[in-house]
Amino acid sequence: MLRLLLRLARIGGDVSAIARGPGALGRRLIRRRAYRASFGLTRRLLRGLGL
Repeated sequence: MLRLLLRLARIGGDVSAIARGPGALGRRLIRRRAYRASFGLTRRLLRGLGL
């Protein structure tokens, strides 16, 4: 259920970015990619510390 809600929120954000224009969608995609990379790095660091 949580996955579905998160997916719907992501789709809603994409739709609103598309409505604002192609630049907004591009910035959103780049920001999501950067977040994914930084969260992965943080997760690996915490696992390395045993947390």
